[in-house]
Amino acid sequence: SVGHGKLAVDMATLCMGFLSLTQFTTTLNDLFGAQFGRVFGGSELKRRLAVAITVLPLCLARDLSALKHTSMLGFAAVIYSAGFVAVRCIDGSYHPGGKFYGLPTGADLAGIAKVSPAPPIGAWAFGWGSLSYVGSLNTAYNNHLNVPAYWRTFAKGSVDRLATRRGFKLLTYLSFGFAALVYMIVLTCGTFTFRDVGLQGLLLLQYAAADPGAQIMRFATLLSVLTCFPLFFQNLRDIAASVFLRKAKPEPNEKSAVAMVLLALISTASVFAQDAAQILAINGSLMGNLVIFTLPAIYSIAARRRAGDNAIGGPLKQHTMAALIALALYGAVSSVLGTKAALKNS
Repeated sequence: SVGHGKLAVDMATLCMGFLSLTQFTTTLNDLFGAQFGRVFGGSELKRRLAVAITVLPLCLARDLSALKHTSMLGFAAVIYSAGFVAVRCIDGSYHPGGKFYGLPTGADLAGIAKVSPAPPIGAWAFGWGSLSYVGSLNTAYNNHLNVPAYWRTFAKGSVDRLATRRGFKLLTYLSFGFAALVYMIVLTCGTFTFRDVGLQGLLLLQYAAADPGAQIMRFATLLSVLTCFPLFFQNLRDIAASVFLRKAKPEPNEKSAVAMVLLALISTASVFAQDAAQILAINGSLMGNLVIFTLPAIYSIAARRRAGDNAIGGPLKQHTMAALIALALYGAVSSVLGTKAALKNS
């Protein structure tokens, strides 16, 4: 949609989506191990094959409307998980002397090696870990990549386009507001629940293996990630088909072929990416800063220079130019420093 340089945007988006789905696959692998450890007998290969086979039918769906039922299932799973994290924070079960304090965890059940918890820091302290965390936040931009597909599905069969646009706008506000609320609950309550022992890897794997509520939460999160995976995957598949097949509208069988190749590549990449949190931080720092800040600023400068006085918003003024240059530089510097921080904290 940017005209000149569209390939660069598509490739950057493709890389960001690929890394995100690699992180999803690694997370699913850990969840399969925690939930069905006895079934797979500790076999890494069996778990990864199970993940690929499970998501393949969803990834071959032709459009997002085919995923509406699985998406509702994932939505319910998210609500339960957030509620569980809040309850365990309040009841003190994981504080010293609590019912589940010091018991074997979901990570132990999955056979995941423990890492040293990050040392406690002040609320306003800033360090390499902060840069890594900011990079992780950038991955929230992945939601924007599917907006055209969401709109096409939402508006299908609509007669009153104005009412449809208003409805879509309201739904977008409500969705982002609800997501922000859920993230705040999980982030705050999860941190306070394990403030005495420190966070180590995935939050949901730190809860005791004997905690029945945690067992349900891990299964609910597994369902949530499974249903979320194809939503991101379809966008990645469409971009890859457009870039590599050089067709505006590839045939369904061509999309299916691209989907199978992509899924195979993602599954292979996840074998070498054992730490989901590190992939998240690297992706957000390296590709997130590029896609969110640097590329839009560069293309805005180029497009407005070409348009001259006819540019949307008027001709490019000095203060606007300075702001766009600053945004591009911020993205570039943050990309380098954030990636270094993510690697340093590995």
